[in-house]
Amino acid sequence: MTGDPHAPGIGVFIWGSCVSRDTYSRMTPGTYRLLAYVARQSAISAATPPVTGVAPPRLDSAFQERMVRGDFESNLLPMIKAAATSIDVLLVDLTDERLGVLTVPDGTAITRSNELIASGADRSLREEYAHRTFGSDAHFETWLDAVDAVGRSIRAAAPGLRIVLLDIAWARHFENGEPTPASYGLSAAAGNGLMRRYVDAAAAALRAHVVSLPESAVTADAAHVWGEAPFHYTSATYAKAVTAIERILNTAPQPPRPEG
Repeated sequence: MTGDPHAPGIGVFIWGSCVSRDTYSRMTPGTYRLLAYVARQSAISAATPPVTGVAPPRLDSAFQERMVRGDFESNLLPMIKAAATSIDVLLVDLTDERLGVLTVPDGTAITRSNELIASGADRSLREEYAHRTFGSDAHFETWLDAVDAVGRSIRAAAPGLRIVLLDIAWARHFENGEPTPASYGLSAAAGNGLMRRYVDAAAAALRAHVVSLPESAVTADAAHVWGEAPFHYTSATYAKAVTAIERILNTAPQPPRPEG
């Protein structure tokens, strides 16, 4: 998904999930413009070469198919480089890391996304390729090297770019007090515990401004447009994130854009 790089407003590039996209949709209307949205792409996939030995699955949703194809192509960094002169802020969240990656013997990687699983391709791919599970030491060590590499590449393409990392806890409860469901067997409490070291490492590697909302500040929306999940929040939760993001953008100095 890409927008007009010449349109007026603060240029935002999203690398993340619906957490970032839904937050962006509630930012001050007319002030921002969405340049691109890269989802379903782990830092491990982004930092490795495109997958060539297997084709991405066909999906009914054009958006979902485009995101999964982009993951196979490892297109995050090329897209950032192409849009570098227009990007004012890179908005990031790590929710799409939660299902781990499939590692291919040639050194490439495929993000294990909800779409990959729903397509049926995940089942056959896991018979051939190793699954590195989110939260395991093996996954984290590989991911740590990858996010460091991604951070260096972003700084080379867009020196001084303002990066905002959303550290929004998974909600344990809906507004009515009922507990949120697990996501692929991962409860909010477990997800928050596993995510902590990833967020801390990403903040350092990306040199990001961090927007942190702890469990006490978040609530899930049982009527969310994307369904029930611990990371599908109420409007009040998104509003808190927007306030924090806009405070950063209004106070953090705007770096010079790269030429070219």
